[in-house]
Amino acid sequence: MKTFEVLIQVGLIILSVGYAIGILILRKGLNLASQMTVNTLTDDENLPSVTVLVPARNEAENISKVVDDLSRQDYPRNKILFMIIDDFSEDGTAEMARNAVLMDERFRILELSGQTDYIARTLLSAKKRAIDFGVRNATTDFVLFTDADCRLGPCWARSMMSYLGGSCSIVAGHVGFHYDSVLKGALALESLATRLISAGAIGLGEAITCAGGNWGYRRQIYEKLGGFERYQKVLSGDDTLLIQSAVAKGEKAVFNFDKRSFVFTTERGSLYEIFIRRIRRLGITPNFQAGIMIFSALIFIYAWLLALTPVLALIRPSLIGILIAAWVWKFAFDFWILSNGAKIFDATPLLKYLPITGMIYPYYIAIVGSLSLVMRGSWKGRIA
Repeated sequence: MKTFEVLIQVGLIILSVGYAIGILILRKGLNLASQMTVNTLTDDENLPSVTVLVPARNEAENISKVVDDLSRQDYPRNKILFMIIDDFSEDGTAEMARNAVLMDERFRILELSGQTDYIARTLLSAKKRAIDFGVRNATTDFVLFTDADCRLGPCWARSMMSYLGGSCSIVAGHVGFHYDSVLKGALALESLATRLISAGAIGLGEAITCAGGNWGYRRQIYEKLGGFERYQKVLSGDDTLLIQSAVAKGEKAVFNFDKRSFVFTTERGSLYEIFIRRIRRLGITPNFQAGIMIFSALIFIYAWLLALTPVLALIRPSLIGILIAAWVWKFAFDFWILSNGAKIFDATPLLKYLPITGMIYPYYIAIVGSLSLVMRGSWKGRIA
């Protein structure tokens, strides 16, 4: 029985120290990412041509808003195209989009429902299929991505494209979340943490994740990687898995800290729908690059140890001290890195949700992570 207690103590110490080291490395990565040089040739003559891809499914409520944001982009009209890819919407999204774009020649509305030949030969499903169709129909050297439920500032495209060119072939950006409740505030803080991981990894020359609602790359990368062929059976990961593969192949990525590039959205749906989305997102972990998958597995084990605190304390009261110390240790490092991140992304008010998020998160990772191993999740009501 003593052996059990020793194993728990040693495991907590090793994982807690490892977690702290990971946070310190992440902070270093954030510093390096913020020092990456930007292509300053942003005058109209030198800006490259770009296609902005917006996959959309059942977005009648939002499509006119994002079309309006796109139409107001401060970018040479002859160098930018906007492609709305309607993915079998059932609420008239495509028709709403056509009404919204009016006579603006920069917009293209593509409906997958009419692409029978493409649908017949592709093995892709859900959002990946819409993105793949859009990328293959783009003719510009660069493509940017956002989602139909995102809101963009007028300088978004110019800011994102100022980071592309030369040796840099991928740019990742920030997606913030509006919130009007404790739950949505906690989820917004989670999103902030994810962006910190994204930026920190990029600063270290690696890639762990990025936001599909705000990123872009040289279109040739997609062709070199064979598109989503490697991940065609994976429901999610059209952003995270692709950027991991690209950087692993030697492509250079940068993170855009320019506030003009920030994109904002709102977490939608019931608590159950939000829960299912998290299962879908974590479900791609087994497809991560080897090193990132090992790192994720250690975080998963650490979360389970912390989540089991009540049980361990009940059956082994002698472990209470080290269990409390582990929780306080983690909270201290979380507060430190998130405080830094909140300043970077102008999101300091989110820190008020840290106490509740810090208490819940180990249980969230343990439970949702476990379910993601046996459940596939869904995207916009579909598993394909």
